[in-house]
Amino acid sequence: VAETARRQVEQPAEAAQRRIGAGSRGRRRQGLEARHQRLAGVDVHPGPPVAILVAACRAHDMMIRVTGAPPNPAGGVQNILQRRRFAMTAKLFSAVLAAVAVVGAAALVMAPAGAAQLFTVSDVEVDSTAASAQVARQKALAEGQRRALRLLLKKLTLKSDHGRLPVISKSLVTELVQGYEVADERRSAKRYLARLTVRFKPDAVRDLLRRARIPFAESTSAPVVVLPIYEIGEEARLWADPNPWRAAWRDLDRQRGLVELVIPFGELADIAAIDAAQALAGDRDRLRRIAEQYDSVDALVASARVSEDATGAPVVDVTVRRFGASGVATMVDRFPGPAGATREEALAAAAAAVAARIERDWKMENLLSYDNQNEINFAV
Repeated sequence: VAETARRQVEQPAEAAQRRIGAGSRGRRRQGLEARHQRLAGVDVHPGPPVAILVAACRAHDMMIRVTGAPPNPAGGVQNILQRRRFAMTAKLFSAVLAAVAVVGAAALVMAPAGAAQLFTVSDVEVDSTAASAQVARQKALAEGQRRALRLLLKKLTLKSDHGRLPVISKSLVTELVQGYEVADERRSAKRYLARLTVRFKPDAVRDLLRRARIPFAESTSAPVVVLPIYEIGEEARLWADPNPWRAAWRDLDRQRGLVELVIPFGELADIAAIDAAQALAGDRDRLRRIAEQYDSVDALVASARVSEDATGAPVVDVTVRRFGASGVATMVDRFPGPAGATREEALAAAAAAVAARIERDWKMENLLSYDNQNEINFAV
């Protein structure tokens, strides 16, 4: 398979719907107003331009009030004796506009990303074979977009509702896809491989789930720093190798959910911030230090110990303590490994189960449900 080493950006044939909304999204939760913030694949934050316009109008109004001179009855210009007042006002007006421009530029730089990332699915690998490379490419792109849509719907909804998700047809993909990018293309005479990044229309996806009466969440969590501690005998390993428990967490697909799980690399700054004993003891100062290094306020200490049951299958005992602004939450569970599984496979399954529970709990707290209709009566 030859490497073409090129990147493409493609858009669907129909024109993308343009939707402009106001508001912003905080790091902890996404405000309702920010959920309708899109413009053909790029979020638009109208706050700063509006603020600039309002400030400029107020400055102009202030300029008129400061001059305060009545118009010349003859219709001529103002008396030359008032030119000093004009000069002072002009300087004031220029200063106000300059300040507004600086603030507006900063606000534009800090404008929130909105729903762009949430409704974008990246790194979808496609691999198709057909009678020709062109046909293989068409099949791969179509299948990749279908798979991306399935991943997005699963990300927004609870696992218990995945069986009720709509059937993904070709027409549905065409309706919901706003655009896609192709990277790392490779092809031969009959085979095509690539990676896709697919952007979806937020409002259309929301409408789809509402019509299906499936509750969904679209608020993303702030990063959660995970400290996987592997206990073996009397030893507790956090940064020291081998630590198969930390390796299991690092191998998780942590980019597909609403909760961003951060697994520190164990660099010098990490080692200096906290060790295994301090993490197990719940040292709040040390936990806050490691969390702040990754722009987070939550640290999750996950300790695991592997034993064997009567059949010799691995069993993973896990204790999870989450330290955050709202306090400490603890979870203790046991994850039996399947017969014949290795220690590494059992740890990987346990890490995936804990991560899925964290994701589920976050969705449960942030679900938007349209199953029930309520009435509000007003007496005037």
